[in-house]
Amino acid sequence: MALLYSRAGRGDLHDLVLAERTGDSWEERPIFTDLAPGLAAPAWLDGDRFVFVRRGPVSQANPAGALPVLARADGTIERVLGDGDIEPVAAGCFSPDGTAAAYPVASAHDSNGDPSANELAILPTDDRPVLRIPIGRLGTNDVAPCSWRLR
Repeated sequence: MALLYSRAGRGDLHDLVLAERTGDSWEERPIFTDLAPGLAAPAWLDGDRFVFVRRGPVSQANPAGALPVLARADGTIERVLGDGDIEPVAAGCFSPDGTAAAYPVASAHDSNGDPSANELAILPTDDRPVLRIPIGRLGTNDVAPCSWRLR
């Protein structure tokens, strides 16, 4: 059994930690360090792969430099999800079959630089293109929860 979570690291940064059950105790192992606080939002896609958000290059399209990535439990980054300008504004949700993650993302900014409109970005874990669904304007403290259903 394994648990994946974000914890306070050095300074105001966070670490992404994998804790595995060993008998009657848990053994913690930091996988990624120096993550921005509140960004990681890790979630398992299958027995070895998970999606989380890490810092990447800052750009006009992605001012926070937040990149959703697919990684393995050994700490290997498998791929950046999307086209490199996906800026998650809240935690995502993940398809039960591990083929996609969905994140609310900022799609436009107002004159103060704050998000003024949002989209739900469907990010395949393979080479398929990103699908963007407009979800309208969200307030500063709003989140856009989502949940998958297989048919």
